[in-house]
Amino acid sequence: MIVHCNDITRQEEAERMKKEFTSTLSHELRTPLTSIIGSLQLVNSGAIGDLEPDVLDLTSVAERNGQRLLDLINDILDIEKLESGRFTLDLETISLGEIIGEATVLNKGFAERHKVRLETHGPDARVNVVVDRKRLMQVMTNLVSNAAKFSPEGEAVEVTVRRDGALVRVSVEDRGSGIPLEFRGRIFSRFAQADSVLTRTKGGTGLGLAISKRLTEMMGGSIGFEDREGGGTRFFFDLPVAS
Repeated sequence: MIVHCNDITRQEEAERMKKEFTSTLSHELRTPLTSIIGSLQLVNSGAIGDLEPDVLDLTSVAERNGQRLLDLINDILDIEKLESGRFTLDLETISLGEIIGEATVLNKGFAERHKVRLETHGPDARVNVVVDRKRLMQVMTNLVSNAAKFSPEGEAVEVTVRRDGALVRVSVEDRGSGIPLEFRGRIFSRFAQADSVLTRTKGGTGLGLAISKRLTEMMGGSIGFEDREGGGTRFFFDLPVAS
């Protein structure tokens, strides 16, 4: 028993040190990376003069990939805070339709880059919910961006809001190839990504859905997915309607 307890203690200490190292490294990487991205954005916006097309292509690629790296770092920091219990929410009562509209506007450019449309259907969008505005927007962005990435060009990503009694459901539907059966049981796990050519091509951190699940649950809701009629996937989350 004594040997067993000592072994567990060593494992816990090793896990704690690993998390501290990951958190410290992520913080140290974020500051210079933010400066690099900011500088590239100034260059690409023409602030220092017009660039040759070939040069602009290269700096645009550098900016996009710098942003992808920053997104990964932010996701790692978020998941570390969530798992350590150091994550707090700033709850307020807001109109769900307001969040849906804002998320649609913010993600429109991303959808257009993947040559898909964003469509909203919100017969019950006027209901109020008690949420953290910033974190609910993060959940919406994760779901909408995933749907846009995996939808065929020319198709639409549909966002729908429907109330069912004391709950309101927000659904995000794509018309992609669907989720492989062998991957469904771990889709909300950390760093979970389906092993496919499409997934590797589209990119992603594999943390977005895990973070979305934890955030939704912290706001008193739940999250899930199902096959969409006619092909594709429907992700959804349910939240309590504010009294």
